[in-house]
Amino acid sequence: MRFFNSLLVLLTFSPLLTSQVGINLSFPERGGTYIDIVKENYRWTDLNTNAPVNESSVDDRGWPTVDVQFILDYRPVAEWAGSIDDPEQYRLDVSGTYKCSFSGQANIRSIVGGQIQNLNFDASQNQTTFDFVVPQGSNGFFLINFENTRRSPNQNLNTGFTDFKMLRPGYNNDDALFTDNFLDALTGIDFTAVRYMNFTGANGSDPDYPNVSEWSRRKLPTDASQARIDPIEKRGGACWEHVIELANRTGIDIWINIPVSADDQYVTALAEMLLQNLDAGINIYVENSNEV
Repeated sequence: MRFFNSLLVLLTFSPLLTSQVGINLSFPERGGTYIDIVKENYRWTDLNTNAPVNESSVDDRGWPTVDVQFILDYRPVAEWAGSIDDPEQYRLDVSGTYKCSFSGQANIRSIVGGQIQNLNFDASQNQTTFDFVVPQGSNGFFLINFENTRRSPNQNLNTGFTDFKMLRPGYNNDDALFTDNFLDALTGIDFTAVRYMNFTGANGSDPDYPNVSEWSRRKLPTDASQARIDPIEKRGGACWEHVIELANRTGIDIWINIPVSADDQYVTALAEMLLQNLDAGINIYVENSNEV
């Protein structure tokens, strides 16, 4: 209801757009937004402590600096408790071969959800590649262990790795960034605007007052995920660069939500980024945080 109230304001002040409808774009976790599912998910367990990674076990981009377990969970919530009312046995089909790679070396072990195949380490590139093969009928719960990790050949064991990618079945690279299905879903309907409040994580990502959000501390495309990364205090969602990329690919006007804690430099830098990189024909609707 809140969104429709906001949408009514948009349509009221934009009479030429009243034949169309806008949409709130949720954060992409489990939604099939990115080709690389690591960008949608940030769930790592430190295998030394059996606890979630924290500021002492990740680097400044959020990549683990210790041996870890990667967790991915597509299951409906009721299934977590061991039961689900699902007579047609509906499941999101997550079967297929996921092309995986990272910088560094490790012993890879599948705990739940699939099989590790074609594991290879290229010493000249310091890159490990492997396939994660998920069978038909999978419930979408994956646990993958990265053991005896080594960031580079001259580093000790249990030092983690960087730049992990896990590409969805059917993709050999993530140059296109977004999945075909996701782009088709957006462009298949003539949306007036996309509101990026959830996508960029406008709610719950601000530092405690009187601290401010600084542009230098914003989410970046090079961070370990576009999901919330608490250990490095990047609690927002996707980066502004991806908002611009998505808007330019779809041609749909953007409705952006500026963090309520953003300082003047943040607002100015964002405006300059949009001016320089967003297609000139795309309108920008600006909202201060979310319904303040």
